[in-house]
Amino acid sequence: MKVFDSPWQAGFEGADHVNRQGLKLSMNQLTGHSSRAPQDYAELKALQITIVRESVGWRLVEQRGRFDFSSLHSRLEAARRLDIQICWTFCHYGWPEDIDIFSDQFVPRFARFCGALAAWLAPYYDRAPVYSPMNEPAGGLAIQLFHCRQGAIDDVGREGKRQLVRAALGGAMPSGRPIRAPAYCTAIRSSI
Repeated sequence: MKVFDSPWQAGFEGADHVNRQGLKLSMNQLTGHSSRAPQDYAELKALQITIVRESVGWRLVEQRGRFDFSSLHSRLEAARRLDIQICWTFCHYGWPEDIDIFSDQFVPRFARFCGALAAWLAPYYDRAPVYSPMNEPAGGLAIQLFHCRQGAIDDVGREGKRQLVRAALGGAMPSGRPIRAPAYCTAIRSSI
């Protein structure tokens, strides 16, 4: 069974973070993609590109602990109609404003979000979907792309990357079952 329908994939910028200046961004809205996804997909289909990478926008779909995934519906329907495979990124730099990335609640909250989202997306798929729980966990923190309440943490980049990796693993396993890492991963751990 093939994971991807094609060797070619398009992507739409979907970051939804709060930047260093404290501005709330939604790149899907700023680029117009959120309102014209069906047309964007049709243009890709004309180029024989049948896979797209899309971002959910955790900061945008979870408000006061409640999920509203309705903003994804038009993209899912257009993809179904045009036979486009969507590879969803669950978190593209943004998270709800009431949670701190360094808090003990960040990982379980992200896992809850991932579980709810995967359950909501399930009826749209007749085969195993492709998800990326966390977009570029190292990149955004390394270049201070987004606003981060630092508190007393001296090494924000390193600790932030570790927390985002924990969240990605928690999001991939929202049941909370422990993941046993192969021996070679212990060497990698010290470099994260």
